[in-house]
Amino acid sequence: MRRAKPGREERERTMKRERKGALCMLLCAALLAGCAGTAGQEGAESASASEPAQTLEGTVLDITDESLIVRTSSGQEYVLKLDGDEVPPEAEILTGAHVTVTYDGVLSGIGKNVNVLRVEASEAEAVEDASTASTVDGWVTKESGDTVTLCAASGTEYTFSIAQAARRLNGRLTEGDWVRVTFDGDDGDVQNTRVREIAHAERTQDCYWLRAEVRRYDPDEDVLTVRTMAREERTMDLAHTQVEMAEPFEPGQDVDIAFFWGAGEEDGVREIRPVRVVDAGARDTEFYAVVEAYDEDSGALLLHMADGRVLDTWITQKLEPKDGLDKNDGVWVRYTGWLEGTDLSTMKITNVETQDKGLDNESSVAGAVRAISEEGFTLASTDGRTLRFTQLAAAQSLPENIAVGDDVRVYYTGWTGSEDDAEDTQHAEAAHVTRILR
Repeated sequence: MRRAKPGREERERTMKRERKGALCMLLCAALLAGCAGTAGQEGAESASASEPAQTLEGTVLDITDESLIVRTSSGQEYVLKLDGDEVPPEAEILTGAHVTVTYDGVLSGIGKNVNVLRVEASEAEAVEDASTASTVDGWVTKESGDTVTLCAASGTEYTFSIAQAARRLNGRLTEGDWVRVTFDGDDGDVQNTRVREIAHAERTQDCYWLRAEVRRYDPDEDVLTVRTMAREERTMDLAHTQVEMAEPFEPGQDVDIAFFWGAGEEDGVREIRPVRVVDAGARDTEFYAVVEAYDEDSGALLLHMADGRVLDTWITQKLEPKDGLDKNDGVWVRYTGWLEGTDLSTMKITNVETQDKGLDNESSVAGAVRAISEEGFTLASTDGRTLRFTQLAAAQSLPENIAVGDDVRVYYTGWTGSEDDAEDTQHAEAAHVTRILR
């Protein structure tokens, strides 16, 4: 029996089925092509991932949970994105640290096209005990975006990384500034030192201020002669001294002088090394001291300065730091007027700032080692005292490679000096001893 021809509705249903079939075939083809492309892409990514990761070393300029800014030894800076798991939990990566960054990708521009895998503290060569927290004093002769160079009193120049140093400096660093650099390492090579701190001279524990009257000034020799409030006449070379005067030096003019004690002595007067001269009263002056006792009811305050002077003074309650004042606290005392020896008659304290609390606070004294024995060691300090540290202190703090005659800095807790004896060390316990660069 012959089939009847399909009607119009049936023909339309047949055409729809054929179009659906064709569409399915096209979709399948597209999916197959997509799978092939994905497989190719995965293969390419696998090949990329198989390439060895790369590393860069540098100094951390800034680090947060989201980013790391690092500067290489060539001065190139990179801003790298972090996801939060690149730094090991036990690691303490801080600004100024030397790090090794492991990454994949192409390091170009400022570092946006890389994937950071790990950030680790660089393994530096071990620094001998005598070169840990070494110091050098000098005036800045050159400052650039990468390094700072200073010249010590001996004429020797030392160069340090500004990435490490400038970010530990309060205030601006300019040529001519007297500064102290504290670092790990026994030379000034940028690659072999780890800078801990850089401080203006006036903000170091063994820098002091005195007020004096100008007697005469030789502009050709740049030599100033003054008479102190203790009636001592002193002559000093200002060749590398910062002078900030409104008018030229004139006889009878009063000035404030920031200074370090020098190594020499003439006619019983200790030499001083000036670092700054300003008009008298032009700025608040300050000194560092350690608290022996404080009575919060009366405000009575007993302080020991770093050169052995003992100051029996007082403060108002509003000047007491928020965390109080306790025995062995290290403090910075700002004042107006002048301080000569232990004469406090014109001195008015305007601020007391805590450096560190109790036995967490360390003071330091510089000098030359004069003797070493089983009982301890003896230091001829630059402020003219002879300080003897006990066997316990020596056993804990004196490195084996320190010898008689070495210039050193002794870090200690507590204080030196008493009202009767500026050389008294019974309340000082040395923490460690390190070399000084001259």
